Amino acid sequence: MRVSAILLPSLISTAAGAALDPRQLLGALGGTAQAAFSKTALEPQIDKTAKREKVLWGPFKLQKKSAKHAGAAMKLDPNSDVFQAMVDGVCQDCTVLSAQAQLAQEDGKMATIAEGVYGHHIIMTDIGRPMIRAPVYPICNGTGPRTPGGGMTGMMTPSKPDSGSSESSSGHSHGGRSTVAQKYETEIKRRQMGDVSVFVGKGGEDSAEVFAASPGGPIKSGFYIGQQDKFAFTMEAVNYDDFEKDLYLSLDYEYLPGKAPGLLQVGKMTLDTEGCGSMAFHPPASGPITYKSPDFMVGGHGYIINFSPHMHDGAISLRVQKNGQEVCVANAIYGGDGTAADIDGESWETITSYTKCRDTIEVQRGDRLTMTAEYDLTKHRLRPDSQNHEMGAEAMALANFMWAQPA
Repeated sequence: MRVSAILLPSLISTAAGAALDPRQLLGALGGTAQAAFSKTALEPQIDKTAKREKVLWGPFKLQKKSAKHAGAAMKLDPNSDVFQAMVDGVCQDCTVLSAQAQLAQEDGKMATIAEGVYGHHIIMTDIGRPMIRAPVYPICNGTGPRTPGGGMTGMMTPSKPDSGSSESSSGHSHGGRSTVAQKYETEIKRRQMGDVSVFVGKGGEDSAEVFAASPGGPIKSGFYIGQQDKFAFTMEAVNYDDFEKDLYLSLDYEYLPGKAPGLLQVGKMTLDTEGCGSMAFHPPASGPITYKSPDFMVGGHGYIINFSPHMHDGAISLRVQKNGQEVCVANAIYGGDGTAADIDGESWETITSYTKCRDTIEVQRGDRLTMTAEYDLTKHRLRPDSQNHEMGAEAMALANFMWAQPA
């Protein structure tokens, strides 16, 4: 799932398989922004002085399983439906501390596989907020740091040639594209669309994006939304039943009015085990296997906060190391209401959340980050294909994090 590729103007500098070109976003931006279907005030969880609310947009019609699933050019599952639009109702001139987007039912409850709905991904973007880029690059083939072939890091970092590639081929995983042309096209897209930042980028798990650093740490951080910023979303869902369903997009977020003083601004980034190539892989049918990423070189001072994995069913754990020392262990959590379904007589249980890695990690130029991911399909099966249930979908291992940029 190339969650980072969607709605990002810097996409054009990276080969991204089934990625969405920013021009496709321009179509989604046309017309009036969709008003909120409902808003509900909630108790804040991070800061007692903050405001928290749940916003619902929709309904969106999810076609039945046997329908011809057309729609957006960027489809990561051939049997899915993709929805995208501008939306209204998110706070402005505010500092967001956390945000959780979900596929939802009309009452606001999460739509799950118990209802025959699989949420492939949701991405919400802030149009008008400059993107904060982490200077983190994978070292590919031992030749030096370069723009990665996949993952959020590849979409959100400037092109950096490796020592073994020429100016004409670097920055593109297939080669053959001039970096001058890439920069020219990127500037055109920037002028057409303005600045764009990922606000929420996640799979179907029940977890939030946390922009606030842990209390008691060396920094305070948040995601500032400007007075004139606008929001767009795209989401992809799979229907495992042969009847239509109404879906909604929900956003549960906590924020402080205004631009909170002393808070560092954050940007969403990703490490992935396939940092120099395709992000998807297929684990063996039996027994555990561990996937290891290339080294990622840090090119400047900053802070990494709130590692949160994105893995597919079958995953066991994800680990991140800084200079060989473990700084995060996140275990996949299965089970709970709405997390299991019976597909052709075989049980399927999906990931609901992960154990937390909330420590603030300070990094300096020259530090190296690596990650490993363990899968074991004898313990948890892959998500079954929506049409051919005997086939499993692809696997993936991403370590999402917030990069806090020093002032």
